[in-house]
Amino acid sequence: MAHPHPKSRRVELPGEWPGTITMTPDGRLRIYLGRGHGAANSAGWTWLGRFLAWASTGVRLPTEIHVHHMDNDHLNIREENRMHLHRSEHSRLHAATRTRNEKGQFAVEEAE
Repeated sequence: MAHPHPKSRRVELPGEWPGTITMTPDGRLRIYLGRGHGAANSAGWTWLGRFLAWASTGVRLPTEIHVHHMDNDHLNIREENRMHLHRSEHSRLHAATRTRNEKGQFAVEEAE
């Protein structure tokens, strides 16, 4: 099983999960379901929010639909914290809250 990102680390979440869950350096969660799984990409991985959508509906979200975490905490996987948005709407939502520099470019956010 290949990791989705070389710096991902395995995480344990409460409950039973059908695969290994890892966290990317930017704090997003992925789950390895295996190649051929209906919710996974060709390498067998998917974002945890996309898997949860598939698990509750049995339908894989189209690629252009993103899972937004309303409190911006990717570890908060409760259903009431997730909403499905078209990628352009999702980008607009995040762009509206990001800081811009004097040239109008997105400012580089410093890690805390």
